[in-house]
Amino acid sequence: MKTFRHIFQVLFLTACLLVSGVLVHAQADFSRFYVIGDSLTAGYSHGSLVQTFQQYSYPALIAQQAGVDDFEQPLISEPGIPARLVLLHLVPSVVIGQKAGLGTPINLTLPRPYNNLAVPGANVYDVLNTVSGGLHDVILRGQGTQLQQFIVSNPTFAVVWIGNNDLLGSVIYGKVIEGVTVTPLSFFVDQLQGLINGIRLASDADVVFLTLPDPTVIPYTTTIPPYIVNPATGQPVLDDQGNPIPLLGPNGPLPPNSLVTLPASALLAEGYGIPKALGGNGLPLPDDVVLLPGEIDQIRSILKSFNNEIRSRAEDAGFKVFDSEALITQLSETGVLYGGIHLTFDYLTGGMFSYDGVHPSPLGYAVFVNYLIEFINQEFGNELPLIDLKPFITGEKGGVPVEGTILPNSMPIFTQQAYESLKSVFPLLNDQEK
Repeated sequence: MKTFRHIFQVLFLTACLLVSGVLVHAQADFSRFYVIGDSLTAGYSHGSLVQTFQQYSYPALIAQQAGVDDFEQPLISEPGIPARLVLLHLVPSVVIGQKAGLGTPINLTLPRPYNNLAVPGANVYDVLNTVSGGLHDVILRGQGTQLQQFIVSNPTFAVVWIGNNDLLGSVIYGKVIEGVTVTPLSFFVDQLQGLINGIRLASDADVVFLTLPDPTVIPYTTTIPPYIVNPATGQPVLDDQGNPIPLLGPNGPLPPNSLVTLPASALLAEGYGIPKALGGNGLPLPDDVVLLPGEIDQIRSILKSFNNEIRSRAEDAGFKVFDSEALITQLSETGVLYGGIHLTFDYLTGGMFSYDGVHPSPLGYAVFVNYLIEFINQEFGNELPLIDLKPFITGEKGGVPVEGTILPNSMPIFTQQAYESLKSVFPLLNDQEK
């Protein structure tokens, strides 16, 4: 009788919890943890895919905190593919260029798919359709697409963060052109739904999708102001009315809300964008390093449409959705305080972004992953510990300590070499039918 009474009590309590909505999801099982994505998931940093930074990719950090000891990534030796960006010299100005040489794959013969299947430069179409070309050859090794290798691996838990490169080209190339720098929404939706269907029909994994961050709030677009700066003081040069004098853009003086991208720094150093009367050559900055207010509005509108589709379609499939757009926008505005140190998105000095201005530093990935871990713990009932940021801040992990970051007296120069390296991994969209 006691046994029956106990069973009845358990069933009654369970029914009450179900009715009240208190019963939580079973904990996420990380025994087969796989990820799909692009450079942000691959651990790309300082303009490169290289083991030095891959070990701090956000999936690798999650696996570490979850106690996964066989989380495999397509590791690349120094100086990476492409060779990582470095500080070429500090005097008379800070110059960012590319390290000499080229890295090679370290564990290319792994007899199974990598747990981290993310390919830098990949978009949603590539996840479903692309097997070879560029870094796809190194990561996918001709064994199928990201989705196909994901399905074969039969994951128990997965994170999917894809779609950034369906929009990022508009910022890298300074132009919003449908089918060239931006994927048309209808095609994006078709490919996204195909990805979701493929995961849902072929896998029982718990899945977290991530929304896309705003590419107009990263150091690549926010470091250089749209007005002329006195290199000796770092302050804007003012006109007779006390207003900053705008840089010269492709259509004349830049409107105040324009964005000037990092590659413009090398042109500014040669006098472009600056009137002759103020020491420049009087020639305008080219269109590919400038985003005008109308273009910025377009990018943010497209981002909103993409994220609405990711959110609604992933949730309809029963997946969880982590709002990385809101998080990264918040961090861009407020930074984060840790141990009395204010970490920000400021280029070279804030600690959270790498030399390419697009991808986080290892510290930036660690900050990001702590928010993602909190989300996983909340949604699945896990108790994954947070990453200790102190070794990243001191430089023990990830490279340069935050307190030792460069404090440039003038605008750092992001060389044409660095720009070409970035474009080589994030090319214009191809001529696929869209």
